[in-house]
Order: sequence, then structure tokens, then C-alpha cells
Amino acid sequence: MILKLIIVRHGETVDNARKIMQGQLHGQLNAKGINQARKVGERLKDEKIDVIYCSDLKRAVQTAGEIIRYHPRTPTFYEKKLRERIYGDLEGKSEIEYHKQKIMHSRKSEFKPSGGETFLEVKNRMVKFYNNIIKKHMGQTILVVSHGSAIASLSY
Repeated sequence: MILKLIIVRHGETVDNARKIMQGQLHGQLNAKGINQARKVGERLKDEKIDVIYCSDLKRAVQTAGEIIRYHPRTPTFYEKKLRERIYGDLEGKSEIEYHKQKIMHSRKSEFKPSGGETFLEVKNRMVKFYNNIIKKHMGQTILVVSHGSAIASLSY
């Protein structure tokens, strides 16, 4: 049995454009992000999708909404496990501040902002989630709407 996995990152947000670390903050799609979400919705409108999993953060939910409008009967689950990396005290602050703190650590992958997660912790969370849905939905097409670091952690 073949499984098809479609992974989508949310559209651009106001804070993305301002280079602000969002992490677990909900965020709001800006005009460009809304357009990106609409385009991905149109791109996937004829795709057979058996189940949708989406981060429960607003920016991902907004993006998924543009896909769901073409797949209104598809079971959809909003998952905290698909959230972006927790950046702790750096959430709501400039990306420059994040990079200033990260550069001081010799092992970049082990950098853990105060109150946050390491990249490896994000990877472990994501791998566990994907292993569960793959077992549950073998032979189906799964759409996942998530976040940049959460998605990138899968290739780490």
C-alpha cells in the first residue's frame, strides 16, 4: 500500500514580513499570505485528500481553510503537535535577537532559547506525530499544514 503525504507551510504572516519570531504565537496572514493560501488551495482542489491534519495555530488554520473550501467533507484534525518550534522568551522578538543568542552556542542544533525547544526536540515531536499518522492512514492521501521549522526538522 502506498501512502501519499502532502505537506504545506502556512502562508506569510504580518510577523514573518517584519522578521519577528512567532513560535507558538498565533500570527495573522498578511495579504501575500492570504494569496499564497488561496493559490495552494486552488492547486490542491482536484487532489484526492482523505484526511487533513493542521496545526492549531491561527496562521496554519487560515491557510488550511483555503484548502478545506475545496474539500469540505474531508475529516480535519487540528493538532497542537504540529505547532512551530517553541522559541520561549524569543517569541515576539526580532529574528536578529534569535541569531545573536544562537551564534554564542558551539552546537547550533542544541541551542535552546529560554523556555523553548531545541531543534532536535522539535524533530522528535514531529517524527513521533508522523509515524502515528502514517500507521493510521496507510494507503491514503494525508495533507498536513504546519510551520517552517517543524517541517524542516524532518530533514534534519
